[in-house]
Amino acid sequence: MGSKRRKQKGSGKRRNPFVTVVKLGLLAGVMMVVFLFSLIISMRVATRATEVVVPTVIRVDMEQAREKLEAAGLGMTVAGEVYDASIPNGAVVSQVPTPGVRIKANGRVQVMVSLGVQHNPVPDLIGSTPRVARLMSQQSGYEIGHTSEIFLTDVGSDQIIRQVPNPGSTEVLTARVDVLVGKKRIQVYIMPDFRDLDLNRVRSLIRKNGFESPQVNYTRGARRIRGKVVRQYPEPGNMLKENDTIILEVAS
Repeated sequence: MGSKRRKQKGSGKRRNPFVTVVKLGLLAGVMMVVFLFSLIISMRVATRATEVVVPTVIRVDMEQAREKLEAAGLGMTVAGEVYDASIPNGAVVSQVPTPGVRIKANGRVQVMVSLGVQHNPVPDLIGSTPRVARLMSQQSGYEIGHTSEIFLTDVGSDQIIRQVPNPGSTEVLTARVDVLVGKKRIQVYIMPDFRDLDLNRVRSLIRKNGFESPQVNYTRGARRIRGKVVRQYPEPGNMLKENDTIILEVAS
């Protein structure tokens, strides 16, 4: 009787442990995929819930546009002003982001505001100094915008040689006038050696090269020939600009 029971127990099939591990791994993988998918869907739903649609505020008065955007959960930033004859003064000309785009709540919309029609022509600033040009622009309802500089040899220092928009223009987008200022290029020379040369000869050489007459200081000393240059400033070999003063010390 006991041997029969032992035989029945031994006749049962044994489970393969490898198959069991594989099944558990597949089940865990399926559960992980389902979890990640649910997480992504939840995140997209949550993100979608915090987004709002940007309303259109083009051609709307600036204050009304601000109220409209605030009602939609958005803020407004004025990026600039432009002249636009087709849109009334103080109304919105353009906006970024464009209408219909979804953005995060509490985001900001940048707008350009119309200055209406420009009636005053652009003043002629060419030939003026930047300071005078600034005053002329203000008197005409404009202001100086970007200022660039260029060094030239044939213009006076600090003179406007180009402007955008052109003088007399009435069809402009902004009240700013960009200018190009010409600055006189300063010539630089190497100071020659005038020592032991006659003063009259040195004066002639200096005037011949376009410099003003030197400042002469006389000095007395033994073994010095009268009328000869003893010392000089700048010293020989140093840089000399065209508007520098040359000082000579001459024996008397």
